[in-house]
Amino acid sequence: MRADGGEPRRLTWHPRQDGPVGWTRDGKRVLFVSDRDVYADFTRLYTVPVEGGWPEVLPMWRALEGSYSPDGERIAYVPNFQWQRAWKRYRGGQTTPIYIVKLADLTLERVPRENSNDSSPQWVGDTVYFLSDRNGPVTLFAYDTKAKTVKQVIANNGLDFKSFSAGPDALVYEQFGGIYLFDPASGKSKKVDIRISGDLPATRPHYEKMAQKILGIFLGKRLGRHGRRRFVASFPKRKRSDVLVARGPSLQAQVFAAKAVPFAKQKSVK
Repeated sequence: MRADGGEPRRLTWHPRQDGPVGWTRDGKRVLFVSDRDVYADFTRLYTVPVEGGWPEVLPMWRALEGSYSPDGERIAYVPNFQWQRAWKRYRGGQTTPIYIVKLADLTLERVPRENSNDSSPQWVGDTVYFLSDRNGPVTLFAYDTKAKTVKQVIANNGLDFKSFSAGPDALVYEQFGGIYLFDPASGKSKKVDIRISGDLPATRPHYEKMAQKILGIFLGKRLGRHGRRRFVASFPKRKRSDVLVARGPSLQAQVFAAKAVPFAKQKSVK
């Protein structure tokens, strides 16, 4: 599907699970991962024409994630997956390295590590950026393919980075539900302001008939309990107000005023 919207087009038809990974450098084929041809717990990388057609498998016998070099002759990839990716600081037998392989003759190069969990390789220029927990919380690292050295590019003393990708002019990562753009030149990150306007009529301001939905009434200063909610009402002298519960929202109703106002800040429903 086009980035600016449109009708999606199906590219693969195998009954096993196929997942998108990236693109070939010429933009003519989609790189995807699948377990369609395997005999055990591993996956392989394939490409398929963007117009659709017969998929072609890459020569590595197993692979999970990958990113092509700028000339398309090599690929940085993660060879194996973990059964439990949420296991923090895992150092067992399923830790994930990053390999770089020359596709013509399968010459293999390993990104230096000490049994860390490395993932999400993205090849930009002469650098392979990737996520790793080698220094603590998962954050962004860079491997210089010329100097053969690894450095940490973002200091992270908070929550793990969960995903990472790269485009022609930006690096992007996700942390605690936020999306951030990273500029390698300045070393600074900027949070992306994302606002989603969906067809969610129940969340829009509207009027609702509550008569048939009232589940309980708590009078005056009485302490009431309904489900997991607890209410304490305190009102001015000579004015009695009641608390009504109707499927979640709590309403304060003045007996002689003939109206109800929200007990909490719930202004979406009237």
